[in-house]
Amino acid sequence: MTWFQIYLWQKLDVLSGLFLATGVISVIIFVVWLFVQLSDGVGKKPSKIILVIGIISIIIGAMIPSTKEAEIIYVLPKIVNNKKIQKISDKMLEMTNLKLDEMIESLKEKK
Repeated sequence: MTWFQIYLWQKLDVLSGLFLATGVISVIIFVVWLFVQLSDGVGKKPSKIILVIGIISIIIGAMIPSTKEAEIIYVLPKIVNNKKIQKISDKMLEMTNLKLDEMIESLKEKK
């Protein structure tokens, strides 16, 4: 992974916020423009491109993962699919089972 990828990764929250802010501002501009046009009685329809840009920006902003989510998405599969870690977890489970069996046997002997 390059330094630039790491930098972009850390800026995901900013990017998401930028898209959300752009979307909300676009929708507000559309609504204000709609009220101004309708109050003048001109009957012009406002440009729907502003509304479309706003909605698309909100959707994109909502779909961009946060920095923490992106790190989990990237790192978790590498950890889970690591053969060394799988072997350790198998050994830990086996060791726990053996220790539990010993404890059960010692409890039976005390009775």
